Amino acid sequence: MKIKKIYLFAPITNQYGVIDYFTEEFANALLRQGVETKIIKADRYNPREFLNQILTDPPDCTLSFNGLLPDEEGRFLSEVINIPHVAYLTDSPTHYFPLVRSRNTTICCIDQDFCHTFQNMNFSRVLFLPHAASKNLTPPLEPDYIYDVLMLNSFIDYEEARKKWQEKFGLVIGAVLDEAAEWALSDRDIPYMQALVDTLDKHLKMGKSIDPRNIDFQELLDSLETFIVGKSRIELLKSIEGASVHIFGSKPGSKEWKKYLSQYENIHIHETIPFTQILELMKRAKIVLNSTPQIKRGLHERILSSLACGAAVLALDTPYLSEIFKDEEDILLYKPRDWKEVNRKIQVYLSDESKRQKLVEKGREKVMRFHTWDQRAKTLLTALPEFLSHSSL
Repeated sequence: MKIKKIYLFAPITNQYGVIDYFTEEFANALLRQGVETKIIKADRYNPREFLNQILTDPPDCTLSFNGLLPDEEGRFLSEVINIPHVAYLTDSPTHYFPLVRSRNTTICCIDQDFCHTFQNMNFSRVLFLPHAASKNLTPPLEPDYIYDVLMLNSFIDYEEARKKWQEKFGLVIGAVLDEAAEWALSDRDIPYMQALVDTLDKHLKMGKSIDPRNIDFQELLDSLETFIVGKSRIELLKSIEGASVHIFGSKPGSKEWKKYLSQYENIHIHETIPFTQILELMKRAKIVLNSTPQIKRGLHERILSSLACGAAVLALDTPYLSEIFKDEEDILLYKPRDWKEVNRKIQVYLSDESKRQKLVEKGREKVMRFHTWDQRAKTLLTALPEFLSHSSL
């Protein structure tokens, strides 16, 4: 079976315009592979028009980033209209567990561990498909660097997150979350979901008063992920000495970041900006930071786009990153909480522009060869025929 036509669903809302950008890039990448594509936006006030655009000339399948979940009655659109759907998840899978009930959905995950999570739920139509970069991203011919070190992340108050789980789940489960969080943050290899499961199992064997039947695992996983992501960002920022760091990710008029960083004069905080403007910032930065402890065997777009735009990337070392990149050859990696190494690498690559440029050139070459949306389109189109043949209505 050759895939000839895929319709993509535009997001109704999305933060910073990221998903709009992904959708357009992926549609164009599929088009370059010879697939007819169309981006369709749902209108809650005119669903008939939305359905007409799909059913008048039906595609082989539809695709959306982070969707589609069932409606309030448990119905999946793919089964109602009898057209297979590809759910390309850009984040952790915890909010998308209901997708395993769909007989006509294929799930794409950005992390191999996320794939295994769905497979452990007896769902086989799952494909590892990490984030990607646009093939059209290029560094400026004459760079005008104004940022030594750049962080592009929203603020997460991890102390408040921990306070909430202590209040909601109690001391026993709170202790489980504390231990799992510390494990996930300090261990290079353990996925945060596995850290929670193994820690919970350990406490059960110790005879702690825990009834697994009363545990909302999705809620625990959400709480744990929020905490480790927020804490990892703050720890990384606090560790940097002697370099100017600019954060873009603050709400207008907010002083959130200053709760943790008010004493750090080298850190400068800016309001959040749209994703297309973020790409321009990358072109004016020497080093972009990336700390994603929730993604151990996958890949975040920020790493790829930064290299494509001409910035060196300093990222938390993970099994997958060290498999596809080489430290101090095409990327800068730091072991969990090895702050001395963080500072050494920042100082070395800020003080030696030739060395930084060589690293970026090799990193960019690798991104353009293996990690563009065109490569992801090829991977999907190779795997999709078999998945669609196993769809059952």
